[in-house]
Amino acid sequence: MRDAAQARLLQCSVSRQRELLADAASVQFTRNPEAMARALKEVGGTWRRGTLFHHRAMEARHVFFVPSDSIGMKTHPDLEQRIRALEPKWDGKFIKVSIPSAELLHGQPKAEAWNASAAPDPDALIDRWRKSSMLLVPQEARLVVLAMAGARESDPQAAVVGSALDKLTPALAFTVTDSALAPLKMVPKPELVRMITAVREALAAEPLTWRGVWIQQIVERRIAPMVGLMGSPTCSYRSLESLHRETAVILAALDAESGDGTALGAVIPEYVQHTGTPFVVPGPEDRTPDRVAEALRSFWGATPMVKSQLMRLCRLAMENDGTINECEELLLRAVSVVTGLPLPPSVSAGKA
Repeated sequence: MRDAAQARLLQCSVSRQRELLADAASVQFTRNPEAMARALKEVGGTWRRGTLFHHRAMEARHVFFVPSDSIGMKTHPDLEQRIRALEPKWDGKFIKVSIPSAELLHGQPKAEAWNASAAPDPDALIDRWRKSSMLLVPQEARLVVLAMAGARESDPQAAVVGSALDKLTPALAFTVTDSALAPLKMVPKPELVRMITAVREALAAEPLTWRGVWIQQIVERRIAPMVGLMGSPTCSYRSLESLHRETAVILAALDAESGDGTALGAVIPEYVQHTGTPFVVPGPEDRTPDRVAEALRSFWGATPMVKSQLMRLCRLAMENDGTINECEELLLRAVSVVTGLPLPPSVSAGKA
């Protein structure tokens, strides 16, 4: 895990170069640059622009013709860059193309499924989530985030979606929420701003829970930047020692939520060996969701290497007793959002 962030950066850089080389090779063999350029223009003219709304898209995004997701490091050059390489005098306009939307793929016309006066049926939603590959429509994705954050009174349909989420296993509810992130790119900016405001108000109105910590990190680090409500933090922390207090709070919280309370014993030697500094164990008052949320915010300004080190220590703490409970998973999911690193297989496989 120590070099995971650097490895991902290298993979993405190589992938972008190979995409440009593949475009050039297609022109070389077909002698028809206009056809390749047109294909890219048509992709750009669809409402998704090639985005694949699937919670596991990132794992195979480098093999797709265009970017398979809209969150995270880029494995493909921008469509504009690829088109201009083939057609230098391109006017910047995409070719509008109509394709079946997610609503039609699920047999649910948009007006019927998401009409404000006719809320979706919870049982139908549950059945689709269990059977489908989590292809959520933008409006559905917005309601899922509102419901998971406890902002169910902000939208008449959020309560209905929330009642469906409450009937799912934690693992499936987490998967549905993960699947909501990419479609949110298609939600109009005013609606997205209102959703973010409602989520913030809901989280502030009640004592923060571990689920709240996770949703808070998703909203502030993944969703708010989409509409310019949160900029990129300055890279202020370049060593784990500079965040020793915050690291201890996060690890101590995992220890408190673990089955046998031996998590710290597994990570302290690793921390001391790596940093050369003593590990100060926080008191019970510092192992709360509020304190963990503050600690995670500090890691927003850490370098990729420091984030990778945090994720490694969290994995050691969580996997120490061989079991993963819901609170541990929520904590690790929050760390995953902050660091941008994938969840370990034991979590992403749905073991909760």
